[in-house]
Amino acid sequence: MSSTRWKYSRMGPVIIRNEKSKKHVTLVEENGCRSPGIRSICPFHPKQLHPLDNILYFRAFLFDDSVKGDDMVLSVRMTGCLHAQDCFRNNICEESNFSPPHRSKRDINEKSNETTKWESVLQFKVVMSPQDITKSPLDPYKINESQYSLSSIVVIVLLMVLLMLILFLTLILSFKLYFRHLN
Repeated sequence: MSSTRWKYSRMGPVIIRNEKSKKHVTLVEENGCRSPGIRSICPFHPKQLHPLDNILYFRAFLFDDSVKGDDMVLSVRMTGCLHAQDCFRNNICEESNFSPPHRSKRDINEKSNETTKWESVLQFKVVMSPQDITKSPLDPYKINESQYSLSSIVVIVLLMVLLMLILFLTLILSFKLYFRHLN
């Protein structure tokens, strides 16, 4: 297949590991979908920008036992395909059952499963800023007075006014029904 060019691609698996402790986490499974249970690190499934361009957003993190200066290794495996159905199936990540992609029938003269896999490895360090080092892990969950914006206060006031209006209209209607019942 040296003269064939890949027309499609799929990302997966994507694994990050700590070089010293050998701890690792799988961000993207072999099927090209985000691993379940890591939404806080990897909020979205990989996105196909173009048939050959994939993008994965994930947050920087360290393992619990990581120390300053530990090396992290990102391993990304890609699959290049000549036919779209060899790389992916529409909405596979939204399905609850990640079964293998269903292949459609093609002309008998075509070679089947014309794919290739390759892997890229990137070594990097996650460095915490001085502000992050002094913060408690619970700091993001604390509510500060400055977190309430003017727009959220306006929405709360409008909801209270709407609730009062509904209460007032309910009272008027109940009085009308009461007096109608007396007559």
